[in-house]
Amino acid sequence: MHFPPPEVFAREWGRVSSPALGVWQRISSAQPLRANSGNLERSAVTRCSDCARAHPGYV
Repeated sequence: MHFPPPEVFAREWGRVSSPALGVWQRISSAQPLRANSGNLERSAVTRCSDCARAHPGYV
């Protein structure tokens, strides 16, 4: 697993609750995905390759 311990996760990671359909495929530096919970300063510009392999077709 690539997730950190809960205390690090809560402090440093941003999360996206209820993402729009297809948003995961559009993540890029031109279309970053901003966190809407957790650390709101965070945004994604690339997809996690571990998650993409674990959930083919979804991510």
